[in-house]
Amino acid sequence: MPTERIIRSPHVFWEKTCGIDTWHRSNRHAILDTPWNAFTPDRLLINTVWSDDILSLMDPANGEERRFVQLGGQFASWQGGAIERGRKANDNILDAFKSGPRARVLGYEAEPVQRGMRRKKIKYFYVDRQLELRRVSPLWDADLMKRLELEARFVDKAAAKDDRATELPVIFEIVAPAGPFPVIFDDEHVEVVSVFDKEIIRPANKSNDEYAELVIPILVAHVFRQRDDVMRVLTYEDLAGMVHRLNKHDMPAARGMGGVLGTAMQMIEAAMPGIDVPYLTTIVVLKTGEHAGLPDVGVRVRWPEYSTMTEDEKFAKVENEYARILRFGTRWNDVLVAMGMDPIVLPEGEEASKATSGWGGGESDEHKALKAYVMAHPELFGADAKFERFTEYPLRSGDSIDVFFKSPDVWIGVEVKSIVSEGNDLDYQRGLYQVVKYEAVLRAQAKADLLSTAPTIKVFLALQARLPNRHRDTALLLGITVRETIMPT
Repeated sequence: MPTERIIRSPHVFWEKTCGIDTWHRSNRHAILDTPWNAFTPDRLLINTVWSDDILSLMDPANGEERRFVQLGGQFASWQGGAIERGRKANDNILDAFKSGPRARVLGYEAEPVQRGMRRKKIKYFYVDRQLELRRVSPLWDADLMKRLELEARFVDKAAAKDDRATELPVIFEIVAPAGPFPVIFDDEHVEVVSVFDKEIIRPANKSNDEYAELVIPILVAHVFRQRDDVMRVLTYEDLAGMVHRLNKHDMPAARGMGGVLGTAMQMIEAAMPGIDVPYLTTIVVLKTGEHAGLPDVGVRVRWPEYSTMTEDEKFAKVENEYARILRFGTRWNDVLVAMGMDPIVLPEGEEASKATSGWGGGESDEHKALKAYVMAHPELFGADAKFERFTEYPLRSGDSIDVFFKSPDVWIGVEVKSIVSEGNDLDYQRGLYQVVKYEAVLRAQAKADLLSTAPTIKVFLALQARLPNRHRDTALLLGITVRETIMPT
């Protein structure tokens, strides 16, 4: 069984590495006297590097994973003794730089008592996770910082903890050791534990490349299963479960799936040179947190503008991308074939020639039934038996309205959302703005046709379920009439 060596006592750690007695006043004062970094007798700077502060990124320049951490600076969340210890740690980092660019800055990875907490306590140090830290400078690493958006990513990482830097920290890259580390810990103080006792991904799990090869056909098959141009998203946890990427509790391990998806998209683009392949992996989103329902920050590798968008703009961005993914249709099978994978077999009765706008864009039985019911009940929308009736009524903008009732002096459009849309807030939001668009186009068409009497024009949104509460104010503000809980019989 794989094992790992740890030290649970910060007192022992700092005494062995830097000769510091954190109990010199008393063990009660240890929390105040334990440094965040310190120099060895040979002037090597040793840092505590929290495991959940390490940022792993895929470098698109070479496809390799690189790891970074921020040290020093000051943060708004620091209080009391943390301010002084933070200031001392920052001074030590600046002091280490005075020795020149080759000065060694080292670290040992530490596990916090609780991951993500702002005021951390050490659970244990990983004795063999010895980290060589290379300063990332805006002067000689400008291209790297821009390519990986390092500063923005660390800002997001702090914001996720409801924190912000008041004095900028220094970014370091974890690189190959440049020499020996200053201390060998003896068996008296080291504890050997099974890796399964800690919250880490099992070593038996596959590499990112192997997981990416499993993920790609799963995502394509998921796209092919969609109907009514509605994209049902997956979460990172969902996808981890599908490829059996598990933690010690045999639960789906969502952490690190962003790296898997980054690798998957690189593989797709490499297999289809010169083709603008839609951003397939954006259909995998966060399950919880402030940005639930959106893909994680890794999308900024391909969408640099993403970090400056508002939340509404981000949702609109991914919704537009979902439309592109569905329109790509059976060409997703071309991607699989180009990658040496088996194509997804179309369901019986589906013809590839009909899927140019997306097999995934096919119409569901639920949508057809609701549309037929609306057609048969014009009175629900202010029409009657004298009106002409159309389904998929074509507009000159290239769009089509699900149901259209027409008389010489009244035009009534109905955009339909069946039960298939339930649980997909983005599709309900899209429906509201489709109503706005269709009404504007109909008014423009009536004006362009120079009709002697301008018709009264109204477009409704008809739902089999109910409009989510978060969209009701928008509907009211835009003057959209919504007919809800229409149940086809």
